[in-house]
Amino acid sequence: MKKLLLITILVFPFLLSAQTEIRKSSLAPVGGTVSSGNLAMIHAGGELANRETGSGTLHLSEGFIGPDLAAIMDVEDYTRLEGVRIYPNPVRDFLRIGLPDDGAYEIHLYALNGKEIYRTQTNGNAYKMDMRRLEPGMYLLVVIDRENHSYTSYKIQKQ
Repeated sequence: MKKLLLITILVFPFLLSAQTEIRKSSLAPVGGTVSSGNLAMIHAGGELANRETGSGTLHLSEGFIGPDLAAIMDVEDYTRLEGVRIYPNPVRDFLRIGLPDDGAYEIHLYALNGKEIYRTQTNGNAYKMDMRRLEPGMYLLVVIDRENHSYTSYKIQKQ
């Protein structure tokens, strides 16, 4: 009992002053990394995100650890772009994107493996994206307004 008390007294001050840095990583018996250009995604056992939570700068994800998309696209200090409308979702043929005004926008479409499969720039308040050649599945759509430092993203389901 005295040894346990002595160990506790000696170790406790170190525990109070210890700092832990959490980095994005994945430990799994299967999985790997997929990258395209400067975009990389780590996957573990082929799982998709099945639970996520966040608080401030802390982000926890179970099953899938994605890239820091905001850092990759250089939009970390951007605000949320409001007024973007997408329809229909799920989509079969054409995805219509309603934009807040006649500004200049970047539109990016990513597959779940992290590969950028479509990129364009548009001026105006509407854009029509041809989705007919894409395989059925889930995609990530990102719309960026560089002039007003804002962006938004949507999960798109292709049927």
